[in-house]
Amino acid sequence: MRILTILLCAFLVSCSGKSEFPAMPAPTLGVNPMQLDNKPLAKTTDKKIKKTEKITDEIATHDEVISQLYNASMVFTLPEIANINDNVRGQLIIDPSKTVDELTKDIDKNIRAKDSIKVSKILIAKLIAPDFIVTPITPEEQALTRTEPTIWLWNLDPKEAGIFTADLVVTAVVKIDDQATVHNIKTFSKELKIEIKPEQVIESWLEKYWQWLTTSFIAPVVVWLYKKRKKESEPT
Repeated sequence: MRILTILLCAFLVSCSGKSEFPAMPAPTLGVNPMQLDNKPLAKTTDKKIKKTEKITDEIATHDEVISQLYNASMVFTLPEIANINDNVRGQLIIDPSKTVDELTKDIDKNIRAKDSIKVSKILIAKLIAPDFIVTPITPEEQALTRTEPTIWLWNLDPKEAGIFTADLVVTAVVKIDDQATVHNIKTFSKELKIEIKPEQVIESWLEKYWQWLTTSFIAPVVVWLYKKRKKESEPT
């Protein structure tokens, strides 16, 4: 009985000695506690590094593109006023071997734009005119040479009379990264106005029926006048 009592007391003492709070884990040697939960900070830093690298690559790409551009002279001709039945012709000439004055000295009319622009080995020239039926005569994308002019031509058929606009856009095509990547750079853009006059009815009628008019009206009148003058000059 005494032994049972002693065992019961020892059990109660051992139970009362336990802490109500769990034991703290032992600190990890050589690790800063502030770094134990630092994963979000690491991800943010990686994103910033990647963003910086992307901006650096874009700057390098832009520099490489710009380094492939060079100067050339250009002149564009287009009538300012035309009749609705006229065939309106637009012409663009680009020549790296001449100055603007040299390029334009032999062109005496309809010069709507002239300038020195940046070009590349390949150029795309577009004439955008929603109020006309625009038909390219030459390819819009052409290879440019450094020794002779390159010419673009368009036909514009007006849909109606009025004052309209046409946009000339020149784009340089630059290939980088071993020709795998293509960059298009707009090097010239200008809006031009064109006035289309309505059909001249009288002029159009004369142009169409002048032969009939000559044989049916003018010739008989001339003959009658001749006979009348001859008769008046005869002695009575």
